[in-house]
Amino acid sequence: MPDLNFQITGVEAVARGVVPLLHFGVRISVQPANHTIHRLFLNAQIQIQSPQRRYTPAEKKRLFELFGPPEGWGQTLESRLWAHTSATVGAFTDEVEAILPVPCTYDLNLAATKYFYALEGGEVPLLFLFSGPLFYPSEDGRLQVEAVVEAVEQDLEKKVHLAVVFEDDPGRDLGRSRQPGHRFFFGIDEVEPLGEAG
Repeated sequence: MPDLNFQITGVEAVARGVVPLLHFGVRISVQPANHTIHRLFLNAQIQIQSPQRRYTPAEKKRLFELFGPPEGWGQTLESRLWAHTSATVGAFTDEVEAILPVPCTYDLNLAATKYFYALEGGEVPLLFLFSGPLFYPSEDGRLQVEAVVEAVEQDLEKKVHLAVVFEDDPGRDLGRSRQPGHRFFFGIDEVEPLGEAG
């Protein structure tokens, strides 16, 4: 399986959106070189790394509700979840640039909103945790993806489909609950089982 490397290249606010929205640029490169990726369903969890930043006295006062008194921050000042986001990346070889959209509505994550509001300025250290199913060709050119068959289903035309859930998908529990967006369908002739683990 090819290895992917991720680098956040920048961020910009989207003008005239329906809701406040940030676009994070991410550069994705694949090893070994000259390897083609057919498709990547990229999921990202974004965490605010609160302990990695210095705070002014005024900021510490405003952050009391989230972290308590500053003298206890050695125990309470922890990284906080900001957002989950996803993007579908089309076919590429070697390297590609993608956009991760992050809505910034007040009710998306109340704790994160309070954290940002408390700051007077400066940078906020973020941690991006990436996951998601990856489609790539085998040596003989066949499409490969590592997945778990969640169900075998038959449509009205009697055609059999495999409903697949990807183990590294953070939303795989939704897929197992038969929710859309986290189940993928393949014909019997489109997949082959992996060999036994050595």
